Amino acid sequence: MKFMNLKRFASTVMAGAMALSLAAPAFAAGSSTNITGTYRAITLAVTVPTTGSAIINPYGLPYELSDSVNISGQQITTGAPLLIQNRSAVPLSVSASAIGTVKGDFLFAATAPADSVTTKSGHVVVQMFAAAGVTEANATDTDILNQKFAALPEESADSSKDIVVGTAAASQDDILTLKAGNANGELVDGGAAFFRLSGSVVKKPTVAWAATDGFTVKVAFTFEPTVMTASAGTVDADNSNVSLDSSVITSESVTLTPALPSGVTVTDWAWSSDNTSAATVEVSSSDSKKATVTYVSSGSATITVTGTGSDGTVYSATIDFTCT
Repeated sequence: MKFMNLKRFASTVMAGAMALSLAAPAFAAGSSTNITGTYRAITLAVTVPTTGSAIINPYGLPYELSDSVNISGQQITTGAPLLIQNRSAVPLSVSASAIGTVKGDFLFAATAPADSVTTKSGHVVVQMFAAAGVTEANATDTDILNQKFAALPEESADSSKDIVVGTAAASQDDILTLKAGNANGELVDGGAAFFRLSGSVVKKPTVAWAATDGFTVKVAFTFEPTVMTASAGTVDADNSNVSLDSSVITSESVTLTPALPSGVTVTDWAWSSDNTSAATVEVSSSDSKKATVTYVSSGSATITVTGTGSDGTVYSATIDFTCT
């Protein structure tokens, strides 16, 4: 009986093998999918003013934006707030180009004119500023915009991104980034930017300034989807050691102290070294805001911690180590 049971088992196994063999061709004969790619333009919801005005104001006399708001001390004064607004579903990097045309006896200068210059000339620049606090709720409120525009500092956040205007086109890429609009397609704080003409002019030309003297400037903007980035806060060495060596101080613990906008959270922080030949970094298993930097060989390494916030912004901070 045992022999018969084994024989039946063998038959069963053989039958299973035959069934698999018969099924194989059907399994191998799959279906195919044809996918067609076609360009489709994606519309960005960006508002850009079409006109503006500027005043040559050699002595920087007060210029009235409204009954209670004045601009003073600017030799080239933009006559009203110029505001770019992004309501798109993605953050946008803003680039721009500018080209000028002279009127009357005016001449563009590549740098600020010296006091000894007596020709009717001026150094004209296009500047951009983040419009902090401008949202859907107040983007059309003239009084608020005038106050914010008048309070802009003399220098932009990165003067290397200013565009010097001349009769030949000049441009700057990635001047600043605008936050995406909210889920309802509305402007959020960080999604708007002011721009203006600024600069300096000759105070006392040989022939006095006249109403026929001046310029026009055409500013063209381009927008490219990007990732919003911001500072994550500060990274400190727990024992204040940012110098590692092969014998005494071979490693150091580092800790991120986050400084995020109100309501924004980061679930996980990632750490990296830009030179793993000099030092490596390993995140703590219990707290991703902490990590250990370890000596490898002589050199220097920048340790970076990065995390994506609940607002979609990528936050990062760095600390530098020297290895001897």
